[in-house]
Amino acid sequence: MMDGYPQAIAQIVSHLLLNAVNHGFADGEGTDRQEGERRSGTVTVVARRAAADVVELAVADDGRGIPVALRPRIFDPFFTTRRDRGHAGLGLHIVHNTVSQLGGTISLEEEEVGAEGTRFVIRLPPATPEKEGA
Repeated sequence: MMDGYPQAIAQIVSHLLLNAVNHGFADGEGTDRQEGERRSGTVTVVARRAAADVVELAVADDGRGIPVALRPRIFDPFFTTRRDRGHAGLGLHIVHNTVSQLGGTISLEEEEVGAEGTRFVIRLPPATPEKEGA
């Protein structure tokens, strides 16, 4: 049970799902898929109470993963590897800002090098802090 802003949680999950589809499951180099064709895969969303004052939301996929060299920049505004395909590079930056506004944190769980998939872990308070002027 959470007392917060459901629209913000929906925006966070939505952006992470879109990232999985657009990056994790996009056509891969060296495959027999045609340009624009998607590979199949799974995205898992799990919410749990991690502690009395922490709700944890994990969004994981079994896609291509994020190369180690790119990981430090993924939350930067306008960072994308798909600008040539019309991506603005704001999705994860928006997610990071939204999570912060809710009083939480987001991190990319470090998977083993060479392992496929991406897992983001979001930690939020069960009650969102009141916004000033609300």
